[in-house]
Amino acid sequence: MRPNGLPRVSVITIIKNLRDNGREDYFFECVNSVRKQKYENLEHVVIDGGSTDGTQEFLKERGIAFIEEADKGIAEGMNHGINHATGKYIIFLNSDDYFINETGLEKAISVMETSGADFGYSDVDFIRKTGEIKVRRSDIYPLFSVMSLCHQGMICRKDLFERAGFFDESFRISGDYDFVLRSVESGAGYVRLAERFAAFREGGVSTTDTKMVQHETWLVHQKHYGDKISLSDTVKYMREQWVPFGILEKHVRKQSLKERIKFKLINFRHYVQSKRKEIFDVRTRKGKRRIILFGIHIIKEEKR
Repeated sequence: MRPNGLPRVSVITIIKNLRDNGREDYFFECVNSVRKQKYENLEHVVIDGGSTDGTQEFLKERGIAFIEEADKGIAEGMNHGINHATGKYIIFLNSDDYFINETGLEKAISVMETSGADFGYSDVDFIRKTGEIKVRRSDIYPLFSVMSLCHQGMICRKDLFERAGFFDESFRISGDYDFVLRSVESGAGYVRLAERFAAFREGGVSTTDTKMVQHETWLVHQKHYGDKISLSDTVKYMREQWVPFGILEKHVRKQSLKERIKFKLINFRHYVQSKRKEIFDVRTRKGKRRIILFGIHIIKEEKR
C-alpha cells in the first residue's frame, strides 16, 4: 500500500550482541528516531545476526520486532535485510546511527521521486566521543580513489541491488564502497540530497582503524582495477583523491557525458593539487627554507 501515494521506505538495522557491546541505549535512540519520522510509509527492518548475550530477550521485553537470521558479518546481515525489505527505497542505519530530525527523510524521498535517481547521498553528522558534532561531507566525484560517501546518508532504490548486485560478503567493512562503485560503473543515476538527515558516531572500525580501512580499500581497488594495484598505490589515491586517467575513463564510460566530464575534471584538479608541491613549493620557516621549481631544489636549507 502507498499511504497518500507515498512509496514505501525500508530502514534496515543490523544488530548482534547489543548488550555485550554496550549499545542498548544507542539502539533505542536509533529506533526512536525512526518512529518519530513524519514520513508516513516507513518500515524498520531489524535483523539480529544471532545474538547470544540476551539481546533478543531484551528486545522482546520492549516490544521491538526483529528477524533472527544468523550471519557471518555485516555485509551478509545487510543482504538479509534487503531480502526482507518491502520498500521501493532502502536506507541502512547501524545500531548506533540515528535520524537527526523528523522531516529530513520526507524531504529526501521527495527529491528521489522527482529526480528519478537510483540512489541519493547527503552529508551526515559525525558525533565524536566528546559529543562534538562535525559535518562529514559526501561527494561522489572522488569515489574512484576513496569511499567518499557515508552510507548513513544514502538512499537506494531496492531494484538497484537487483541490477548492480548485493553486497560482496568477502569484505568486512568495505562492502558499501564496492557496491557504490559497481552502481556507478553500471550507469546508475544519482542525486545529491541537500539536507542532512542522519548521524553516525565515532567508534566504529571505519573511524578508528586507519590500516584496516586502507587494506580493505586496496582489496576493493584490486577487484575493480586489477591485481597490479599495490597497497601503496591505494594509500596514495586515498590521500590525494585521484586515480590514473585510464582507470577513470574505463569505469565511468556508462555515465552521461556531463557526468563523465565532471569526474574527469575533478580528478584532474586533485591530480594537479597533489603535484603542485613537486612543481613549485616555497617554505620560509627559519631552518627549513626551501624553493622547489619543477622538482629541483633551488634552495634547500637544513636545520642545524
